[in-house]
Amino acid sequence: GVADCTQIKALVPIMKEINTRYTFNSSNVSAIQKLDGYSPTIFFDFGDYVNHLNIDDETLQKLDGYSPTIFFDFGDYVNHLNIDDETLLQDFSDQLKLVVPHKEHTPQY
Repeated sequence: GVADCTQIKALVPIMKEINTRYTFNSSNVSAIQKLDGYSPTIFFDFGDYVNHLNIDDETLQKLDGYSPTIFFDFGDYVNHLNIDDETLLQDFSDQLKLVVPHKEHTPQY
């Protein structure tokens, strides 16, 4: 994907609000999309992380072949957080689209 780094600062307060209100259960780390080959995983998809807060980590999208995974898809993370505030989730999604205006991937990443 392509990242517009000028848009990242606007994502910071949104993620601060998400991290203040929602907690990621570290036992669910295997569910987030992984972005590396390290063991344990240290990089995650940001969206996937947020979406996986308070969920089983076996369902998160992994972006590597390392065990444990260290890279995750950020959008997938956010989607697994079970955020019940639709406005906050939409704010995150809208800003993430500005940060990553273009992306391409295979069906299984």
